[in-house]
Amino acid sequence: MGAINWMLNDVWPGVTNATLDYLDSPKVAHDLHRQCMNPVLANGKTDAKRGAVEIHLTCDCHPYQRGVLRWTLVHVDGRTLAAGERQVELPQFQSRRIMELELRAQIAAFGVRNLLLFLETLDGHGVLLGDNVLAWCPWTHLNLQPAAIAVRQHGNRVEISADKPALWAWLPQPQAGGMLQDNVVHLRPGLARMLVLSPPDEYRELTPKSLKDTY
Repeated sequence: MGAINWMLNDVWPGVTNATLDYLDSPKVAHDLHRQCMNPVLANGKTDAKRGAVEIHLTCDCHPYQRGVLRWTLVHVDGRTLAAGERQVELPQFQSRRIMELELRAQIAAFGVRNLLLFLETLDGHGVLLGDNVLAWCPWTHLNLQPAAIAVRQHGNRVEISADKPALWAWLPQPQAGGMLQDNVVHLRPGLARMLVLSPPDEYRELTPKSLKDTY
């Protein structure tokens, strides 16, 4: 199985579904396409009326046998309201329901516009295989708050973290000398993410953006 993305690049400036602009710089969607095809992908179906969420795990071809599925319910102001994790089998070429979370009390107390559920899948050594985030309302209905996003460079690695949820956070690609790999990430408070600059170079443009900056 596979997928073909149409189209890859723009040939002139315009609003299109291409993932590279006409200067060959990656758009946000360029990294998201790769993440959507992770060999291990956690997803879910939220139900605001029941105050619940079904969590599913899809596995393609990969070398892992077991892992950990971690979930964290976060308020838009950065507070962690509930969290848990479960050991899971990672059989290849299967998609199945893993669990259902009952979060009726939290939804009643805080409302669907103030809650996010972060999902993270890790291998047996604690290495992040993939992540996702779920909501009980449309993204633009969320009461997202401006997040203070910290950026630190360690050689060819750029660490990025935030004090509040920052969805689809990214850094401007360097104008010359390198490219940030896997540049679009969901930032959960308390969990730093590491971006790789290839080839190694000093990264000077440290002005991060996220979904909140687009509206």
